[in-house]
Amino acid sequence: MGNALGNFQDYWNEIYSSPRMLGGFIWEWSDQGLHKHLPDGRTVIAMGGDFGDVPNHSGFCIKGLVSADREVFPKYWEVKKVYQPVAIEPVNLKPGHVAVKLINRNSFLNLDQYQTRWTVTDSDGQELQSGILPPINDEPGQQVAVKVPVAKLQPAANSEYWLRISLRTTNDTLWAKAGYEVAWQQMQLAVKAAGQLKPNESTSTLKIVTNADQTTINANSFGVTFARSTGTLISLNFSGHEFLAQSSTNPPGPILQLYRAPTDNDKGFGHWLARDWQDAGLNHLIRHVDTFTVTQPHPDEVQVRTVATSSALNGGYTVETTWTIHSDGTIDMDNDFHPFGELPVTLPRIGIVMQLAPQFENLRWCGRGPWENYPDRKQSADMGVWSSTVTDQYVPYVRPQETGAKQDVRWLTLTNAEGHGLRVETESDSISFSALHFTAADLSSVRHNYELTPRPEVILSLDFLQCGLGNSSCGPGVLTHSAVPTQDYSLKLRFAPVSNNHQ
Repeated sequence: MGNALGNFQDYWNEIYSSPRMLGGFIWEWSDQGLHKHLPDGRTVIAMGGDFGDVPNHSGFCIKGLVSADREVFPKYWEVKKVYQPVAIEPVNLKPGHVAVKLINRNSFLNLDQYQTRWTVTDSDGQELQSGILPPINDEPGQQVAVKVPVAKLQPAANSEYWLRISLRTTNDTLWAKAGYEVAWQQMQLAVKAAGQLKPNESTSTLKIVTNADQTTINANSFGVTFARSTGTLISLNFSGHEFLAQSSTNPPGPILQLYRAPTDNDKGFGHWLARDWQDAGLNHLIRHVDTFTVTQPHPDEVQVRTVATSSALNGGYTVETTWTIHSDGTIDMDNDFHPFGELPVTLPRIGIVMQLAPQFENLRWCGRGPWENYPDRKQSADMGVWSSTVTDQYVPYVRPQETGAKQDVRWLTLTNAEGHGLRVETESDSISFSALHFTAADLSSVRHNYELTPRPEVILSLDFLQCGLGNSSCGPGVLTHSAVPTQDYSLKLRFAPVSNNHQ
């Protein structure tokens, strides 16, 4: 139901663990909504209760892998990946010695019926090596180890390298054309990256200007302005381009975000997660700035330190943030999150949210994609460099809910039509992010997707973690390894300008 199929791979790991276990039957193929004509002329998908029908089960007819109009949802691709008839596992991932194991789960076909391709890509999305393996003789139900001729690599600074094995049909069939991908697996090669993130060298002097509630740090080509009352950015300007939304009633700069628009699974079996989050008041945090200090340890570096408390009903988080502004325009943001009081055992997410100006519509990222993915639903999402738009990040589930997240992200850029924009990268672990024209409150405020109105600004969520999806509409909830426990966290980010699509 809705944004679902969390822990689907976990189910199949259990099924494959025993020859006597079976399952995996999906309920069901398509949503069973009906067309409804609105007074304004639009035709929409309706569900229980939308025709004045009593009694009804509301959205319980909306439970398919594809929409009632047979549009494909991202969860569809997870089923294809987990159901694939060939398992591919690493044996040795060191370039020059690469080998993988293929387990043939077909009942009748030998793997020599497929063409097996391999490719190596890097963190910039460049294909570095590729080839086709000789036909693999692997009978049904058997397994075989094969060598892959990946040559040694010269590691670049901050780069990672990925091997992708792909099995494809060699002839046209009744159900697919030749070249159709039947199974695949991506694995990270054992290559140690060279170097770490460093700001560009600059000898420019930063200037601090304080006026009433505002503190501005200026250099030759950029300026950043903080509001001490909100403890965050209210302006971020590079070469005459204002990056932050200026029409919002909320602070446009990064602030703590714990809430997400509940999924159908979050509301499953007694609304257990959604109810806990709502009862705790995670959707209405009250922010108070405790301290705000500015220092200039070097002429080309300014540090802004804030401590802010975001309170729910009976608990919340204290966020200690250190901003380090460099004269080349690079801005480091180090966040330490500390919980207090009573909070739910499992949080929706832990991270920050900010609002960018409307023109930064073009999205590019290094992480899992191209479709939305979550900690417990990312088997079908390869690591790579992907391009899209903010508008296309929204998945129109009949009942609006959390959407658009990407996992294991190293960096992302949001740019305007001329290629000018903002780059965000993680300085340590990978992050989860989404970029939408809706806030979490927008998505949780209406019953139907056609009642939503996109905001012009870009709502950028940058999470250390977001909760998995689980399977609580008709099964277990979010498993421990995909949950977000209430505890201390640290999120380290770097913001920098990009120009003319130079990444």
